[in-house]
Amino acid sequence: MKKYFRVAKMMLINNLQYIWDIVLGSIHFLVIIFIFVNLWQYLYGSGKAMISGYDISQMVWYLIVGELIVIGTRTTVTKGGISDEVKSGNISYILSKPINYIWYQFSNFIGEVIVKLMFYIPLSLAVGLIMIGELRNFNFAYIPFMIIVIALGIIVDFFLRVTVGLLAFWIEDTSPLFWMYGKFILMFGVFFPAELFPKAVADIVKVSPVAAIVYGPGKIVIDFSFETFLSIVSIQIIYLLLSIALAFWVYQKGVKKLNVNGG
Repeated sequence: MKKYFRVAKMMLINNLQYIWDIVLGSIHFLVIIFIFVNLWQYLYGSGKAMISGYDISQMVWYLIVGELIVIGTRTTVTKGGISDEVKSGNISYILSKPINYIWYQFSNFIGEVIVKLMFYIPLSLAVGLIMIGELRNFNFAYIPFMIIVIALGIIVDFFLRVTVGLLAFWIEDTSPLFWMYGKFILMFGVFFPAELFPKAVADIVKVSPVAAIVYGPGKIVIDFSFETFLSIVSIQIIYLLLSIALAFWVYQKGVKKLNVNGG
């Protein structure tokens, strides 16, 4: 455990030295928020209307939470770093060390994402307060529960992206898979809450990985209840266990293939 802690600490220190890269990378985040806030303000008109049970404040804050999870936690690992290591053969160097590759990458991820969230969380709050104002009926007492749900969503997303990256053992270019995965999460979880889709689609979204990664965290922030919290956490735990099992299964199959081929 100590060696993984050291890896996370080293990555955290390294990223603190390149904080301006994170600052510049936030431009994409701000552009998307600005575009969609203006879009929703146009659709809501006076701002007093309700769309699928959401007022404009809830809709915008839902979007901000989703963007924070999807864009604010993108790291070298989850943007294709694992695929690059597999394709270049650099993964063999790490495999020779007395350390589990997936947990090693998870430690790298934690070290990097902590630095990013130190910047993106205040930025998200500032953008939301400036562009739309306070969230109606928000209760600060529920923040610890919100943090749990958001953290679980980020971790589920990590292991699913690791699984996609490890497919590089069989697929030369995994970038189309990352593109499809990212767009699926954005379209069905970040840009639009499940309630905006037809009931058949919404029911699927609410039990899909999207619910664990972005819909659940967004929903718990804008409309907290303990019933919703328990429901979302239950889904997240299921997908967390499934995503970890899937990542390790793909990893073991990939390493076996690498060894058989003399890599």
